Order: sequence, then structure tokens, then C-alpha cells
Amino acid sequence: MAINRTVLGFGAGILAFSVLSAMFLPRVLRQHGYALPGRNGIPCTIPYGQRSYVGPLECDRDYMYEKTLNCRSQTDLINKGWWPLERVGSIPTLLGASRLLLVESRLKQDTPTAVFMLVEPGCYVPYSLLGGP
Repeated sequence: MAINRTVLGFGAGILAFSVLSAMFLPRVLRQHGYALPGRNGIPCTIPYGQRSYVGPLECDRDYMYEKTLNCRSQTDLINKGWWPLERVGSIPTLLGASRLLLVESRLKQDTPTAVFMLVEPGCYVPYSLLGGP
């Protein structure tokens, strides 16, 4: 009988830990610059060059998968004068391949006002500089 209580208590503990992890882990990871699997699992903010950059999706809830992510195409970036882009790093993804972090080639040495994450081929997501100069 004591073994059954121990097993039952251990199982309940595992279940409680799993539920709490599922509720809070995605938000914590996204707040600290990690991406989640899937197209809309982008981080809230990302670091680059001693600064932070904020993404296009608000991070006021744990899961942002119901929001539509607006991608910029290479043509959009060329028309805005943000091309060519150069790789400066990568954003780790939970259980997936890292995503490329890109900046305008001519702004690589300065503090850019925008950095871009390549979410999937042809889908560039802009991140804006957080804070002042």
C-alpha cells in the first residue's frame, strides 16, 4: 500500500510539473530570446550588439500562435532600402534549427535601428531597436 502511495504521489508530481512547465516555459523562453517551433513562435526580444530589439508580436500571453506573422519578402526589403542583409548571428529554437539573425551590410559596424530574423525561406521578420540612443 505504501508503494502505491509513493508511485501515485510521484505521478501526481510529474503531472503538476508538466502542466506548470507547459504554462510558463514558452513565455519565459520567448522573453529571453529563444524561438519556439513553428512560424509564429518568434521571440519577444532578441539581443544584438549590446542592445535589445523588440519583435512585431506582443508578448502579453504565453502562446502567440493564434496571431498572424507578417513576413517581409526580399522585394519588400529592397524597396525599403534594407538590402543586402548579412548574417551576424543566430537565434536558438527550442527543439529545432536555429534561425538566422541579419542586419543591413552597411550598418553592421554601427547600431542598426532594425535587425531581421529569417523565419523561413523568403520570410524576414524585422525587430526594432528598443530604447533610445
